Amino acid sequence: MSAYRDLFISAVTDVMAEAGLLETTIGEIAATDEAHAVISTIGITGDLQGYLMLCFDQSSYVGFVDSLSSALGMERSSDDTYRRAVIGEVANQLAGRASMLLAEIGADCNITPPTVVTGANVTAGLQSPDEEIFFSAKGSFGHANLFVGLKKR
Repeated sequence: MSAYRDLFISAVTDVMAEAGLLETTIGEIAATDEAHAVISTIGITGDLQGYLMLCFDQSSYVGFVDSLSSALGMERSSDDTYRRAVIGEVANQLAGRASMLLAEIGADCNITPPTVVTGANVTAGLQSPDEEIFFSAKGSFGHANLFVGLKKR
């Protein structure tokens, strides 16, 4: 099922490029400060079931939203409500792009609205996933770790 990994990596690279974060690279999971995590999670339903989690430590969270705002010609904001909305929308864009790519390979999937949570050691689980995908998107903003758990229906 490595095609799913490649598909989610494509979704991330496409969305980051379209957002103007052209220097983003994909690599192994980056170390995080687990004392304070900011995570947006989206459910995946349909032919595949599971979740996508976009995870930041505090420094990368602030850096990402500031970099994205700057790339889009928007003013930076220190308002945490704004930052959380941005992270939720980015996760929504990533999962939406992934669902379109899944449809191209015959997997009809939908996504749930994003949920953004903050705290220490926040995790999500899916009992006996058929595939777990882990990678990091890195750039001048820091890094965002992505976790995807999928189960065939």
